[in-house]
Amino acid sequence: MKSNIIRINVWLLILWPFCVFGNQSGDNAKLTESFKENWPYEAFWAIPRISELKPIVSIQLVDFKEEKIEIKCIELDYFEARKKFDSEAVLDRQPLHRLLCKTVKRAIQKSRHSEFSDLFDESEIVGLKFDFSNGRVEFAEIPYPPLDPYTRLEDFFVDENHQNKFGDIDFPSEYVSEIKETTL
Repeated sequence: MKSNIIRINVWLLILWPFCVFGNQSGDNAKLTESFKENWPYEAFWAIPRISELKPIVSIQLVDFKEEKIEIKCIELDYFEARKKFDSEAVLDRQPLHRLLCKTVKRAIQKSRHSEFSDLFDESEIVGLKFDFSNGRVEFAEIPYPPLDPYTRLEDFFVDENHQNKFGDIDFPSEYVSEIKETTL
């Protein structure tokens, strides 16, 4: 009896990762099919090194009934944010990034929202990665935005009620020593 339970547990542990990844690839395939008819990815195959560029787009369904979608191209938005504190910042192949972003936005706006709305909830921000070399769309993690290097991290973590607290760490107030220096 115990050996049967152990065998079942072992098989479940072995098969569980395949079930999880199988579902994710099914969602990616459904996502690809919903955008493919409005996305002219074949037109970009003649561009050298197009396989290196995989733009990430963040999508948020603002209102499902009126089909309002908020779309942002992550690379371009982060480049504009970085340019505010680093005027010499350069985005490699920037015109191509802008063209790819425009193409992706147009494909999303022209596709039927009911096809991909069941994959994520309303007002949820989802990252999508578009691969122009293969014509595939995948869910992607949205990277953190660039920060100004001169901004101190404590500005982000200081508790407003307790100015001496940095996250969960209590910093002691400055201690004034009772021992005075004497001249010799």
